[in-house]
Amino acid sequence: MTDRQDYELIVKKVLLQAMDDYVKLHHPKQRQKKYLKEAFWSAVDLFWDKGYRSEALLNENGEAMSLEDILKVASDRENVEPLNIKDWLIKETVSFWAKRELPALTIPNEVLVAGHVYYVFHHKEPSYLIDYEDKTVRLNKKTHAGQLAFFEMLTELVCYHSDIRVSTKARNQLSKGWFQLMQINDCFSNSQEKKKKNRR
Repeated sequence: MTDRQDYELIVKKVLLQAMDDYVKLHHPKQRQKKYLKEAFWSAVDLFWDKGYRSEALLNENGEAMSLEDILKVASDRENVEPLNIKDWLIKETVSFWAKRELPALTIPNEVLVAGHVYYVFHHKEPSYLIDYEDKTVRLNKKTHAGQLAFFEMLTELVCYHSDIRVSTKARNQLSKGWFQLMQINDCFSNSQEKKKKNRR
């Protein structure tokens, strides 16, 4: 291998590692150690901060490299489009974390919505059932899918009691989006760690 080939290989490996760090360290629990936090935020800076220059990678003139510079060396061509790699990173991150059933939340035994109290009971079916007269909800409290169903049920209750008219499809998309947002940001970890036995 020539010095140039060695240099290109190193740059390519650094780029691939940064891509891997961005995708796989997205969830806070994956970066509890200091070096993992640094790796993730360095990757975020590399891909999203236009002014970022990698002090670890220098070009032939001894200058710190931008994302575009790194892409040119790694691909061995001048015509590169940083937006392509950014689009790929977003899709890959969503796909990677959608396949993982992260612990999210503990489903309570009661839900208070707009002055109403609903009792939440466990049942084995994948979908939830709301009885607006008896003020009861039935859903599977023991599965990951049940956690998403809980969010869908909450959104339906809020829409019902706030007289918000929205299609079932839009409501479910909103519920799923909020659930994934809260989950990937580890907003529910304390409730999961303090999990108590359900009374019902």
